Amino acid sequence: MVTLSPLSAVTRSRCCSSSRWADSDSVGPELAHAYTRVGADADGRRWGTTTFQRTDRALWAGLAQYYACRVLERLGKLAPGTMDAYEKLLPYQPAVYRSHLGWLVHHSPAEVRDAMQTICCQSAGSLAEFETLLGEARRRNR
Repeated sequence: MVTLSPLSAVTRSRCCSSSRWADSDSVGPELAHAYTRVGADADGRRWGTTTFQRTDRALWAGLAQYYACRVLERLGKLAPGTMDAYEKLLPYQPAVYRSHLGWLVHHSPAEVRDAMQTICCQSAGSLAEFETLLGEARRRNR
């Protein structure tokens, strides 16, 4: 079962006047959240269910928001207004849904992916451990 993220639920209820907007606005974030929920990466590697359940909520929520933002950036003109809605609603999200903001500014997508692949192999992950892995990935890529 895929549940709606707080971002897409609020977006649909407060910002959408047409079903087309709602559809385009929710696809990117919902895909990112769904993939993060199952702990899958682009190569099909997954977090084990038990491990993922023990992972810090700020980490998996941050990853979902990070990838939602990256998807919306790539959609650009194909889904007008979606990034604006995302950015306007972000300040109203709980703190765990904003844990990714520094990653967007200070780390490349390759660094985020590298850290995610490393942490999903551990028994459970915390936000602090992930951010340490991000720093290590950044140093390796210099």
